[in-house]
Amino acid sequence: GLTLTFVAPDLYTRQTPRRFYESSDEVIRGIYETNCMAPEMMAARVAPAMVERGWGRILNVTTMQPTMQRPGFCPYGSSKAALEMASMVWAQELEGTGVTVNVLNPGGGANTLGIAQEVREASARGDMPRLVEPDDMVPPLLWLVSSHADQTNGRRFDANAWDVTLSAEQIAQQPGWPCGLQTLPKP
Repeated sequence: GLTLTFVAPDLYTRQTPRRFYESSDEVIRGIYETNCMAPEMMAARVAPAMVERGWGRILNVTTMQPTMQRPGFCPYGSSKAALEMASMVWAQELEGTGVTVNVLNPGGGANTLGIAQEVREASARGDMPRLVEPDDMVPPLLWLVSSHADQTNGRRFDANAWDVTLSAEQIAQQPGWPCGLQTLPKP
C-alpha cells in the first residue's frame, strides 16, 4: 500500500525581512532543522525500503527560486534551496530504482500561518497576486505520488500552474522543469 509521511513545513512566521546576521542561532537552527534536516533524515530512513520494494515516492516542498535568493529571506530561502539541491541529488542517486524524487511548491505566496494578515487582505482585494491555498497543492501531490508519475523523476512543479482539467496521461506529458537551482538573471 501507499504510505505518505509529511513533515510540517515552514517554521517561519516573521513578516519583516531582516538581514541574515540579525537572526538568532536558535531561529537559524530551527528553520534548517524543519525545512532541510528533517526531510533529509526522513528520506534517508525510508529510501532503503522503497528501493528494496522497487517503488516509492519522495516529494519535497520547497519555495520559489526568487524567494531562495531574495535579500531578507535568509535563513528561510537558503534552507529551502538546500532541500531543493538535495532533491536533485537524491533523484540522480535513485534513478532506475523505481523510487522517484520530485519537488512541489505553491508557485506563489502560500496562504499559510506565515503570511501576514495585511498580505491576505491585499490578496483578497486583488492588490497583489492571489495567495495559493493549501488545497491547491492536493491535485499535483496526488498525481506525483501515483503510479502515473513512474517516469517523472527529478522534476519541479508549481501547484498554482497545475491544470486540473487534464487527464493523468496528459499530465504525464507535462515535464515540469528540473529540480535544483538555476541562475536567474537580475531584473
